[in-house]
Amino acid sequence: MKPIVVDAMGGDYAPREVVAGISEFAREVPGVSVALVGDEAALRPLMEEYPVPPETVTVVHAPDTVGMCDDFRTARKKKESSMSVGLEVVKKGEGSAFVSLGNTAAVVGLTHVKWGLLEGVSRAGIAVPMPNGKGFTLAIDLGANVGAKPEHLFGYAVMASVYCEKVFGVESPRVGLLNVGEEHGKGGQAMRELYTMFEKAPVNFQGNAEGGDFFSGKFDVVVCDGFVGNAVLKAAESAADLVMRALKEELGAGMIRKLGALLARNAFRDAKRHMDYSERGGTPLLGVNGICIIGHGRSKAPAFKNAVRIAHQAVKADLNNMITAGMSSVRKEHEKLPAADK
Repeated sequence: MKPIVVDAMGGDYAPREVVAGISEFAREVPGVSVALVGDEAALRPLMEEYPVPPETVTVVHAPDTVGMCDDFRTARKKKESSMSVGLEVVKKGEGSAFVSLGNTAAVVGLTHVKWGLLEGVSRAGIAVPMPNGKGFTLAIDLGANVGAKPEHLFGYAVMASVYCEKVFGVESPRVGLLNVGEEHGKGGQAMRELYTMFEKAPVNFQGNAEGGDFFSGKFDVVVCDGFVGNAVLKAAESAADLVMRALKEELGAGMIRKLGALLARNAFRDAKRHMDYSERGGTPLLGVNGICIIGHGRSKAPAFKNAVRIAHQAVKADLNNMITAGMSSVRKEHEKLPAADK
């Protein structure tokens, strides 16, 4: 397999945490090639501090960086940035996937420009696993496209179902459409028409999902537009942080509580890991013509390690060919419908 290409300068704690994460990945998944793209003078000393096998981890020099506050126009002008160079490496066929936990808007924009979209896909979407107590619910779109049209949401359902099945092994994923209520007639005219479209889609559509269903376990996939999805994601992360802070403060108030916290420390550790975004590492930008994994800018080493692991799984699953086949199936089913139903 060609190397997984990593934006070594992307993120608040790059490049140190990137190299540390790749070092962990190389120990846990030996033999997988990784190309670190970034300032070689900054990367080489870190690769000695956090040992990586030279036969599988290489460096591609890129002197510039896309900052976390750069807009897309600025990012596009930085032809020698680690992000731009890394995407070009994959585009030339010299890499199998691209991973960046840097500026999300820049990654989304540059992948569209440099790679384009898969055949049959009208918009890319960010798919994020949300913890639900039984595992996870895959939510899409969580920020790639804030002005989604019905056909975009329809495509999200197909792409997320394929990803959920082929990468995570969920058989016939249950798909829900986010709405203001679970009943069929809820929402405006557009949502009711979209419900009908989903009923005819080659996915396991189970009806409308409500806000709580991101975490209920009722659905394996919840589909929404990027504006709402991104707000839900940020609110969920903030709520998780608040809960953990409150627990820490309350459990430290008094000797008896401290003793109870000590006895339950393993449970608290496991609960924190269940809610920690670094455990999922990164999430795919589904629909672009290449495997692209993006993640949180505040990520540290464990998240980078897991992001590369997700990229490796997506490549092994031949994810994009599976998505293309899924979208082709949609077109064939659509062509069978009477004109009035299209």
